[in-house]
Amino acid sequence: MKNLCFSTVVNEAYQEYIPLFVLYALRAYPQSEVLIHFQGSLHPIVSECLESLESEGRFHIEPILVEIPPENVQALKALRYLIYADSFADFEYVYIGDIDLVIVAEEVDLVSHHAAQCAASGLPYSNRVRTGTKRLTGLHFVRSKDYFAPLRPLMKKNLDRIVRNEFEGSNEELLYEMMRDCFGLPPRSNKRPHHGIHLRAWKAGPTRISDMEPDLQSSTRKYAEAFLTAARDPLCQQILQRLGEIPGRNGGGEIDAAKPPIAVEQFRHAVLACEELKTDRPDP
Repeated sequence: MKNLCFSTVVNEAYQEYIPLFVLYALRAYPQSEVLIHFQGSLHPIVSECLESLESEGRFHIEPILVEIPPENVQALKALRYLIYADSFADFEYVYIGDIDLVIVAEEVDLVSHHAAQCAASGLPYSNRVRTGTKRLTGLHFVRSKDYFAPLRPLMKKNLDRIVRNEFEGSNEELLYEMMRDCFGLPPRSNKRPHHGIHLRAWKAGPTRISDMEPDLQSSTRKYAEAFLTAARDPLCQQILQRLGEIPGRNGGGEIDAAKPPIAVEQFRHAVLACEELKTDRPDP
């Protein structure tokens, strides 16, 4: 049985994240595979970038067969917990996450951390409840053989709600409800590392790490050096250059040839912020 599959969803408006997600995941965990469910049509440059990654490892881009209006972002995000891929049965673990999270290698690896939490809690998944809410986080680790079989009826029920355009609310609230009803909720002691740099930290533009919310600030500090090492790689630089040739969008969502795609813009801001962090550190 294979060890780990990274799984996420994205539509064509944010497809420029895909090559970066694949590159970082496979560089950090070379024996893993990546499965991305995608809604829309791939831009030729994105397809070219993915072709350049074929020697890095195994990844798969599968079409989303459910029609979801582009404005229904929460329904699209919920699909990552509701679509069952037959290939999941080939993996011991599946890590379901965000397309704008670039994974890096770390001393205590992702599987070791979450498998230990599953063993301690007796649950077939590892996550945590967001403080003061009825929401789990969007980064969800599961032990395949014990997770999917009992949950699939609930997955289908909620997928049917989306098909009928009856889904409202937060995708993280939906995940909370499904875990509560099927397995029980995780203990408060659970930790949920990011395992990489979350590019959404720069969604508002250039942002100093010291100005981020505490959770993102600590994770960015932790993973900055590994992120920069991968960012300096010639293949990563080549991919960024090509993705930067795709016209971006302005604040109103209209095509703006003067702007790079949001994924490229956020990545560049992340590099600058992490480099600034490095220069701010005192000499040993």
